Amino acid sequence: AAASATRRPKAYVPRTLNTAPLTPSPRVHAVALMEQLAREMSDRQARHAGICPVRAQIYKRVFDELVGVIRADEPRRGGVLERV
Repeated sequence: AAASATRRPKAYVPRTLNTAPLTPSPRVHAVALMEQLAREMSDRQARHAGICPVRAQIYKRVFDELVGVIRADEPRRGGVLERV
C-alpha cells in the first residue's frame, strides 16, 4: 500500500492520430472534376480540335457555374466575370 501511495501519476502525453480529413483535398476534388468533364466530353462526342458546338456548350455551362460560385463569395468579382 505504501508503494502505491508514493507513485506519481504519469504525465499526460497527447497522441497524434493519423486520420484522414473529413473533406477531400482541393487537389483530389479538382482531379475528380477534370475526370467528370472528360467523361462528359466523351459521352457527348465533343471534337478535340476545331469548332465544336458541344464543347462550347459544356464549357459555357462550366464557366457559368464557376461565376456563380465566385459571385456567392465575392459579388463584385462575380459581376465582372458575368460581363465577360
